[in-house]
Amino acid sequence: MWMVLTLHRAANMLVYDLESAVHRPCGWSWPGFRALFAIWLSGPVEVKKVAELSA
Repeated sequence: MWMVLTLHRAANMLVYDLESAVHRPCGWSWPGFRALFAIWLSGPVEVKKVAELSA
């Protein structure tokens, strides 16, 4: 359990670092980036499918 929590904290720190150093200066948020990335990977899709892919 300790290892899982440590990995979760490390992932959260990485996401926060990327969001503050990369996404925010470009005007993006983490959820916005995830949605754009899902669209980029799958091509033209419906909004419902983007929500499923980025969740």
